[in-house]
Amino acid sequence: NITIIGATGSGKSTTAAAIALRALAHADRHVLVIDGKSDWARYADAYGGTVVRFTGTQTAINMLDVPAGMDPALAADHQMRACRVLLEIIAKRRLTDTELLALSRATAALPAGARLSDVRRLIDTPDDTGATDTEVAELRAAGRTLLAPLARITAPGSTHARLLDRPSTVTFDPAAPLFVVSLGDLEVTSDLR
Repeated sequence: NITIIGATGSGKSTTAAAIALRALAHADRHVLVIDGKSDWARYADAYGGTVVRFTGTQTAINMLDVPAGMDPALAADHQMRACRVLLEIIAKRRLTDTELLALSRATAALPAGARLSDVRRLIDTPDDTGATDTEVAELRAAGRTLLAPLARITAPGSTHARLLDRPSTVTFDPAAPLFVVSLGDLEVTSDLR
């Protein structure tokens, strides 16, 4: 991991691009860029990469998508990690061990084609099979603390839900050397702040 710090115009973006593009010379390396200013699309186009442009709310990425045929345990792990990262960003804190357990139980029970609203439903009504009364009480309490951030990003009609809680409108190519998520054209609405 690196951090590049400098004054405006000092070459931070150029340096980052040089490092990232140099990594592409190695066949086993892939680069993911979340681009707030839409500067990286030209690099992805030149290097055979993929660009996802968020324009309005037509583009959606379901973070819980998994490749067809993926081992169920790996799929649940991917979905758990995706939910964890998103919830920690929205909640602006690390999840507790009990919250992680509640989230893990919910993601392990997700159906095919699951969305974030499914995670919210499963946390709201957990499967208590095999848990002691104390564990059930702890899981329900931990689950309640996850419901507020989940509600924020799955509220029907919200910008978050239109971007993240519906089927993906883009396809990820795991072989693409450079994957750019371009946010420069995304209209920032009050519910995204």
